[in-house]
Amino acid sequence: MLPIETTFNFNQLSLKDLIEARDTFHLHLMNKKNVIATAIGKYRIRKNDPFPGVVPITKTIASSKNVKEARTLSNSEIREYSWPCILVFISQWLPAIDLISEDNTDILPKRIYMPDGRIVPICVVEAEKSIITDDNVDESNVIFPTNVISGGFPLIIESQGVERIASVGCLVTDGSKYYALTNKHVAGDAGTEVYTKMHGDLKRIGISTDKQINKVGFTDLYPEWNCKKVFVNNDIALIEIDDVNQWKTEILGIGQVDEMADLDTSNLSLNLISTNIYENGKLSFTTSKVSACGAVSGILTGEIAALFYRYKSKGGIEYVADFLIGGASGASLNTHRGDSGTLWLLDTIDRDGKVYKQPFAVQWGQHDFFEGDSKFKNSFALATCLSNACRILDVDIVRGWNLDIDNSWGKTGHYSIGNLSIAFIADNELKDLMKENVKNISFDISDINPDWDSSNKEIKAQWAEKFKTYCPLADVPDIIWKQSSKTTTWGRQGPENVNHYLDADLPLLDGKTDFFEVVKSKDDLTIKNIEYYYANIDKKKVGLKTDPNKGILPLRIWQIFDYMIHALQNKDAHRFILAAGVMTHYTGDACQPLHSSYMADGDPAEETTITVTAKRDSFHKDGSISHKKGDVYQKQFNPGSGVHVAYEDHMIDTYKKEIIKGIQKFISHGKNNLLKDLPAITSGQSAGFAVVELMKQTHKTIAPKDIIKSYEKNKNSGNLDKALWAEFSDRTIECMARGCCFQSAIWEAAWKISGAKASWFKDVKFESADFRNAIKKLYHTPSEIHSCYIDEISKELSTKEKKHKKRSHTSSKK
Repeated sequence: MLPIETTFNFNQLSLKDLIEARDTFHLHLMNKKNVIATAIGKYRIRKNDPFPGVVPITKTIASSKNVKEARTLSNSEIREYSWPCILVFISQWLPAIDLISEDNTDILPKRIYMPDGRIVPICVVEAEKSIITDDNVDESNVIFPTNVISGGFPLIIESQGVERIASVGCLVTDGSKYYALTNKHVAGDAGTEVYTKMHGDLKRIGISTDKQINKVGFTDLYPEWNCKKVFVNNDIALIEIDDVNQWKTEILGIGQVDEMADLDTSNLSLNLISTNIYENGKLSFTTSKVSACGAVSGILTGEIAALFYRYKSKGGIEYVADFLIGGASGASLNTHRGDSGTLWLLDTIDRDGKVYKQPFAVQWGQHDFFEGDSKFKNSFALATCLSNACRILDVDIVRGWNLDIDNSWGKTGHYSIGNLSIAFIADNELKDLMKENVKNISFDISDINPDWDSSNKEIKAQWAEKFKTYCPLADVPDIIWKQSSKTTTWGRQGPENVNHYLDADLPLLDGKTDFFEVVKSKDDLTIKNIEYYYANIDKKKVGLKTDPNKGILPLRIWQIFDYMIHALQNKDAHRFILAAGVMTHYTGDACQPLHSSYMADGDPAEETTITVTAKRDSFHKDGSISHKKGDVYQKQFNPGSGVHVAYEDHMIDTYKKEIIKGIQKFISHGKNNLLKDLPAITSGQSAGFAVVELMKQTHKTIAPKDIIKSYEKNKNSGNLDKALWAEFSDRTIECMARGCCFQSAIWEAAWKISGAKASWFKDVKFESADFRNAIKKLYHTPSEIHSCYIDEISKELSTKEKKHKKRSHTSSKK
């Protein structure tokens, strides 16, 4: 009886079933004549085989019995009705008579029978493996970067006197540093210098690290799937890059990428394997297309042909590649030596036809197969699962545009803080000078406009164009420094991002309640203490699955305060106003409860798996059905997700006028009460500690958990803004007014310490186009107020009280 006639439904077989069957019978299969490899996949139908329904199914099978043509990777395809199977690759297709001897048979079985009754089909494919590789790379055909580097560009490494070329996969970060991801066999040992070419000259771009993965046990990567004596080749290494400003996050020839396809045993399935969908006998579309850009081959397009391809056996150990990637519709992939390290993207299409590109794999090798009498060479890529590599190395992909939690709050709030902080200044000389700079730092109160963050794309685009001409300084850290473009490449996922927050309310393993317990005074605000705090967080207690990013907001204030002192001492009006303006952004962040909490977008302890019944058909981005109406399935859910935007953006935008009036009342009534907890500010360190105290008072006024509870209670009420305002209006105004008070006090402290006088700047035309253009040039220069991670910021901080060595700025006094 043939597999298609059996009463056993092969489509019920799971990936786990196939893996178990292959592992149980692999030794038996590999001992058959001409067998060279196996894989997990779907049954391949010869392209000239008729379709069920066009010719009766029994006739189709009967005809197939007499077909002598070998089934190859190029003359066969996966069709919609293809069933799960084990693929067995052989070097030569022989008649059955040639496989039978007196005492043995090398005929491969059509199916495997498991002890528990499961039946697993076998699909035999002729694919003679080439033993010759194309070792030489013609550099004249390789595209080298001109001024910026990204995924798809070549790396050059010299080893044992030989220069090797490989590909940059993508940029990743561990929350502290940036790395280029590529192959271990390319990067070499830790400490190896890595180069590329720019304008014909070798240029060092970084150094190989010890953050590497080689071969990992199959069950260590996929614990729910048992496989004996099997290792997965990962072949991943990280290169610590020298200068992040020379990199961008798009892939050469492809552009920006979407979220990583986070694959594991819960969602890794045979649906990843490309399938041809026919309508009325004609090819309609192909699912699961993939694309990449290799340093040598350029743009590559293809499809996933099989999973867990067993490519080698040595000393009783089997080695597999997560993915076998081939060219589209059986064509050769045309990948070459030098493409090692290439990032592969799953091309998915939503119902509106928009293409999404999700990184899912990293190429580490290739196999070339010869087919037919003409010895047609068919190239395939061997690749490792990217999500496994990122999990083991504890890194995240850096993307030029961000779909994750946005740790900023709206322009309305930041520009309100930037403007109103000036009104709280007590020193009349400084106050008058800062009033001249209102439009350099913010806007007139009446011009602060929620339309800046409008959901209307046309309105938002109009404002975006205006901000390109000149961006008032209070929101430069978000609008300019968090973005990626040809001139500003540090980006939201880079070192700038960690300067905007510090999750201060995490409990520690030693019993200390939170960050405020570790940093109780100015002298406690040290990099060592902040590192101690992050290293000793009790993640289990609060339901965190990963370490939080190391936010350093108070150190950013310290850094800018020192910069401001130097600017004043040098009578440098441009740099003083730059520092004063951008500082309001970070102080504004510190007076928002969710910016200093690990519950920034919901309480991690509340995240759960829920059972959902689909109310309608839903679709994957490639158009295939993910859930049919009535399907019951599991999904991750956090009831607090969305609170960040709801409270800090939407509510504040909606009640802008009320907030501004409320803050203005504090200027004459209640200012002293807001300043009662302000510590003495005599240095950058104490300015940073003042912001720690601001964060602490903010939490006392509004507990982050209270915002989350209110959000969860009212998010489906139909008027969430109104509900949040009713509960938090007065306290929100108080927090923002305190932020303005603390900001004005920090400015005044810098003014006093530097010994500055308004007469120094009497000839400066603050409102002129020339003055603004000079500031614009400064805020587009990354080295001016350098964005740093915690392990790099020490060199930016002065530890001297009251005495500040002059910085070598060119005076901008006119």
